Amino acid sequence: MADDQLAQSREDHQEEGRKLTSHLTMWKTERDDSGGVTWTQFVANRNLEPVIVYLKIASEELWTQPNGRIAKRPLAGMVLLGTIPPCTRYEIPYSVLETQVSPRFRLTFWSIASLVAAEPSGTLWQRLPGGDIKSLTARDRRDIALAEKEIYVPAPLEAKDSKATGLTPCGSTN
Repeated sequence: MADDQLAQSREDHQEEGRKLTSHLTMWKTERDDSGGVTWTQFVANRNLEPVIVYLKIASEELWTQPNGRIAKRPLAGMVLLGTIPPCTRYEIPYSVLETQVSPRFRLTFWSIASLVAAEPSGTLWQRLPGGDIKSLTARDRRDIALAEKEIYVPAPLEAKDSKATGLTPCGSTN
């Protein structure tokens, strides 16, 4: 019986974490002006509590195999965005994210693979662009630890070019 209660408690805890992450969203917009195409990343927290968030960065590197063939090697890493206050949307210009990504990963071309949230208990979940919520791999957790050590100041949410806007409606019933 105690084992059943422990399993139910773990399941309830996981469901609560997924619920918190389900109230986080991200999207990007592109603008084509005379200077070329620029994009802005949006991240929104519709929870009634603050959430620490990271972006999982993905890229591919071309390299030559010993047999002379060119191959693609996937690369990934995490960038700490910061803490999003309750019921808040952030607008983060590409240039702000680039100050975190380029020095750390030395990448020219990269994309955002997922939004990672740290729930109050410390459990981490990632929200994929399609909306699915998944747990992190061991490598993802290692990348989170590295991201916390290697942040370039200021964090993207604290940068002067990032803009915060309040959200309504907000909360678990929405």
